[in-house]
Amino acid sequence: MSEPGFELPLNVNQRHHFDVLLASLEDALARIEELAGAPRAVERQLTELADDVGPGFLREAHSALERARARLHALATAMRVEPRAHSRQRTIEAILTSQIVQLEGSDARRLRAYGAVDPRLAGLLDPQLEALEADLAELRAILRAHAEHRRGNAAGDR
Repeated sequence: MSEPGFELPLNVNQRHHFDVLLASLEDALARIEELAGAPRAVERQLTELADDVGPGFLREAHSALERARARLHALATAMRVEPRAHSRQRTIEAILTSQIVQLEGSDARRLRAYGAVDPRLAGLLDPQLEALEADLAELRAILRAHAEHRRGNAAGDR
């Protein structure tokens, strides 16, 4: 999909809000693909990880990591903590719902919390946010349909 062909009139605080929001959404989409079994990492455009961990860190930290992991497992055993079953479907649905809520809370009217809002912003920004919300809602509907299909097949196997 191409750029919208216009620049949104945002102040510094509003732009910072969207720096965080959009990078979070990009991370969420990558996480969804990872949870769904995508064969490769998705390239990100809004987040660049700084290569600021020293080259020897992992080598030097190895024994401390192993000790911490052993203590963690010993404590879990002593407490009889059972492994958690984690539903990929529910995790993806939670991610999508959370991102939809974040987008809903970022329309032009709500941006007043970050300073004066340019009167043109609602007409430019809100349709873009609504389209993103619709995309995420569609993903959630597809996920639910597949979950229903799997449950139906599982019930038929009994």
